[in-house]
Amino acid sequence: MNSRGAAPLDGLAGRGAYAALLVDGRVIKEAASPDQEVAVEGRPFDIDVRAVSGGANVSNTSALFVNGANLSPDGRGFNVVELRPGRIADVKNFDTYADAAASEPSIAGRNDPD
Repeated sequence: MNSRGAAPLDGLAGRGAYAALLVDGRVIKEAASPDQEVAVEGRPFDIDVRAVSGGANVSNTSALFVNGANLSPDGRGFNVVELRPGRIADVKNFDTYADAAASEPSIAGRNDPD
């Protein structure tokens, strides 16, 4: 995630909580903690978004609310909801434990035109 503007996450040791809001592939808000649940909120494309992470060291949960509905796949690693103006483009999980390359998530359609 560092290539997308995220802060270094070395202190999480792979089991902490991390939540981020990215717009156009860049981090605009993020929160991280090795031992507490974290959340970020925003309104990209006039869509209400709230991302919550508990991490394995905390509550071991993920919630990705889009206009009030939780769309998180709630899997181990990064859980992602990709938004485009007026629509949900993709929902994915990247298992960063099983695949180290998943620490730099790639959404298949993220470079597609709106």
